[in-house]
Amino acid sequence: MGASHGSAWGELSVNAVPSVFVDNENTESSDGYVVLDLRVGARMRTAHSVSLEPFFAVTNVLDRTYVGAVVVNSSSGRYFEPAPGRTVQVGLNVSFGS
Repeated sequence: MGASHGSAWGELSVNAVPSVFVDNENTESSDGYVVLDLRVGARMRTAHSVSLEPFFAVTNVLDRTYVGAVVVNSSSGRYFEPAPGRTVQVGLNVSFGS
């Protein structure tokens, strides 16, 4: 879901994942989860057709603990790999041309 106002823009994404079985017998499963990501920025045009777009992004806004990947039928029951916690990015996209 995104919105913009003038040169400013924002995006909110919601990733909802149900529980998933991780073995052939369907006796072990991961928990379902919902993760929110937020990204905001602005578009600016400078001289000589150069576009600058500074942005700020936060992934896993609520700092949820969840399974990022599973190893199906893993030996010794080590099925789950953790996902990263909240992360923050600050950046600048630069485009040249018309």
